[in-house]
Amino acid sequence: MARVIFAILVPGLLFGVVLSWNIWFWAAVLLNSFLFASLAVALAMLVKSHADQSLVTSFVIPPMAFLGVIFFPVENFPAWAQKAIFLLPLTHASTSIRTASFGNMPSMMSFLRLDYFSDVDSPSLRNRPGNEQILW
Repeated sequence: MARVIFAILVPGLLFGVVLSWNIWFWAAVLLNSFLFASLAVALAMLVKSHADQSLVTSFVIPPMAFLGVIFFPVENFPAWAQKAIFLLPLTHASTSIRTASFGNMPSMMSFLRLDYFSDVDSPSLRNRPGNEQILW
């Protein structure tokens, strides 16, 4: 949360950008933080060394950043790419935060997808072989 305050809110105040700090904004920021922290922990459990961590990170973060509607609007992509882009969690995170920061209510579908992506207690994790000892 401190990174959000210093990276987004403080420079915005310095340059005169007026943001709406409504409940939807903070909910989107909280879901975004939880989602990517969960993904980082999941990836950290899969890698064997620090070199593998940077390799996995370099294959995941740059494509998701360029395709996650941060730099380019989704309308600029072809129809087949738009469908794939909506499968990325960063697409829903960035659109939710952007929409809420301008005072509008974000799409509930984006919130539900963010919740789905960050759901650590999902049935797909419970039914994996080797997870029999974990008490959910």
